[in-house]
Amino acid sequence: MNRSAGPVVCRVTLDGMTAAPGWYPDPRAAGVLRYFDGVRWTDHVAAAAPLLAPPWKGARLGRPQLGPGSIASPGRRLAARLLDGLFLAPVWVVLIFVVLIGFTHTLAGWTNNQPGQPPPIAGIVGLELSFFGLIIFFLLCSFLYEALTTAHRGRSPGKAIMKIRPVRLDGAALSTGRAFGRAGAYCLGGVVQVLQILDVLWCLWDDDAQCLHDKVCDTLVVSDD
Repeated sequence: MNRSAGPVVCRVTLDGMTAAPGWYPDPRAAGVLRYFDGVRWTDHVAAAAPLLAPPWKGARLGRPQLGPGSIASPGRRLAARLLDGLFLAPVWVVLIFVVLIGFTHTLAGWTNNQPGQPPPIAGIVGLELSFFGLIIFFLLCSFLYEALTTAHRGRSPGKAIMKIRPVRLDGAALSTGRAFGRAGAYCLGGVVQVLQILDVLWCLWDDDAQCLHDKVCDTLVVSDD
């Protein structure tokens, strides 16, 4: 028995709507198809086919499969993140250098005053706290970098090179508040590495290729070319 009704050619009314003969959802039973002969419902029924996954990422939101406006691939998003990381690398290097120089100077001064003695526990704890503060400060720099470039230019430099940009679900550009919120949601994951890994991997199986910080702010990352 062929379920396909082919192209719908308007001929008669079906529950107030014009329809051609074919298989339609049974108005009296959920999950069942019933054959409509063009005039009335028949006794022929069949199980409804299961819902299919979207044919491509973003299809359910009306996004094209390829070209401008299509969902950016995870590879391009990763490349953009790596490029942005390179732009921020000098900040990271300078911060580490400053912390190490300060600790080395403190340790050398203590060793000169107490030769042959191990460094105090307070010094080790101080180094650990310094690195923790370093991480927090770097996350703050990353947040400002991402938020300000997105708010003023629509995307970060790394995304500009990869020709992708974040937009709202309706395709509108991000407002300043949403740009800051999106950057904040991403950087908060950096405090808990497991959460950030889950965040960036989420787009691999999501129907709209959204990361968790995209879902929090109702955003997509689309291609420009």
